[in-house]
Amino acid sequence: MKKKILIILSLIIVAILSYLIYMIFKTNPDFKPYKQNIETVNIPIKSDIYDANSIKSELQEIIKTKGLEMELTEINYYINETEDGSAVYSFLKIDGRNTIKIEFTIDISEKSILEVTETEGDSKRVTGYEKKIENLENINVKSYIDNNSCQIHIDSTGINVNKK
Repeated sequence: MKKKILIILSLIIVAILSYLIYMIFKTNPDFKPYKQNIETVNIPIKSDIYDANSIKSELQEIIKTKGLEMELTEINYYINETEDGSAVYSFLKIDGRNTIKIEFTIDISEKSILEVTETEGDSKRVTGYEKKIENLENINVKSYIDNNSCQIHIDSTGINVNKK
C-alpha cells in the first residue's frame, strides 16, 4: 500500500515538474525562435545625411525591393567630435505574433549604408519601438550637433540628445 502511494506521489511530482518546465519554455521570450540575417553592404546615400525624412524615403525604397511595407520607429545618430560616426535607422512590422525588424547602419562620413540587419520572429523575442515616427519634415539632425560627442535618439515621443 505504501509503495503504491509513493509511486503515485512520485508520478504527480514528475507531472507537475514537467508542466512547470514546459511553461517556462513556452512563456519565456528567451526561448522564442527567431532568425537574424546581417548583411554587409556598401550602398551610397543620395540624400543629405542629416535629413532624416529624405533618408527614411530612400531606405523605404530599399525595403520595398524586399516586398515589405514597414514603418520607421527609431533613429539613432552616434556622433563624435569631428562629426563622423554612424546612424542606425530601425523599421518595424508587426503581423500578429510575427515581427520583422530591419536596421540600417549608415556611416556618416562615407554617406553609405554599411550593414543591414534583418530580424524576424515571435513578437516577444523581436522587439523595438512599436509606434512609428509620425513627422520628420522639420527635423534636421545637424541642428542638434555641436562640437562634442553625442547620441541623438528619435522615436515617436520626440528627440533626445545625450552629450558625452
